[in-house]
Amino acid sequence: MIQLFNKNISLRWSLTGLSLVAMLPIALFSAYTIVQVHQQHRQRILNDFQIRSEIVAKKVEARVQLAVNLLEGLAASSAAQKNQWETLYETAQRVIEQHPEFRAITLVDATGQVLFLTSLPYGSKTIPSSYTGLVQEALKTGKPNASGPFVTKISPQKLLAVTVPIRHGEDRKFVLRMILWSSTISDILVQEGSDPDWLARVIDREGTVLARSHEADTYVGRRASPTFMAAVERQERGLFHSVSFEGIPVTNTLHPIHGGDWTLYMGVPHHTLDAPLRNRLLQLVGVAMGCLLLALGLSAWLAGRITQEIRRGRARTGPSPQTGPD
Repeated sequence: MIQLFNKNISLRWSLTGLSLVAMLPIALFSAYTIVQVHQQHRQRILNDFQIRSEIVAKKVEARVQLAVNLLEGLAASSAAQKNQWETLYETAQRVIEQHPEFRAITLVDATGQVLFLTSLPYGSKTIPSSYTGLVQEALKTGKPNASGPFVTKISPQKLLAVTVPIRHGEDRKFVLRMILWSSTISDILVQEGSDPDWLARVIDREGTVLARSHEADTYVGRRASPTFMAAVERQERGLFHSVSFEGIPVTNTLHPIHGGDWTLYMGVPHHTLDAPLRNRLLQLVGVAMGCLLLALGLSAWLAGRITQEIRRGRARTGPSPQTGPD
């Protein structure tokens, strides 16, 4: 009886092993197929991500260019050319009324003194100009530029400035500045960023975050990571890896905006890229465990049936005849 029991156990494990060996090629092929399908899916996500990042960059660029175009129109006006500042102020106010996406327009002289601010009555005591270095740069180069974030005494919200010089022939002594909320750029990142898991940020030339798709109130004004700044310095145009402020590993792409005054920095979290593979592999493991349990059950049943047949065969034939000595 003990010998028969041991044979039953041995037969059961032999059948189980045979089942597992038969299942192994199927499991390996399934895992290989899942990995290949995932790689294709991952590449599609990255392709969509790069296309979307280009769209977002163009949208932000368009907002800056609109500000430049409006200011250049004012700078070329008769009032600006004749230093008729009150008339220019009234025209600038009408521009702001027609474009509520912008906060205000200021006129600033070469010393950084604000001569008017459209959100205040003409002739009011104004506030000090921010980013005066960019005022000097615009006067020197004759080219527009865009600032990083700042706050003022009359606006606790973070603001941005696009600066355009007023030309009197070759002479440049004044600039016009379009003031806009940084939140309007963050809104573009949210609206155009497609997948809600994707992270979009815009930084200025100093590496300061000026707009962000996630938690902008917390992170606008902070410095970007050294990894990101290194990518900007080497003018990275491919995909590269970094870690977000939240500690999330991301794959990123960069797009310069307005000649590099700003840089769009978009990232797709690794968990977004790898979640489908992880989920499918977990499903495969679940199926494999189910098959293993089924194999064990079938092997036990089949081993029992074979053992019963052996018992019945022995019972029908009877005990083996034994011969004694002569």
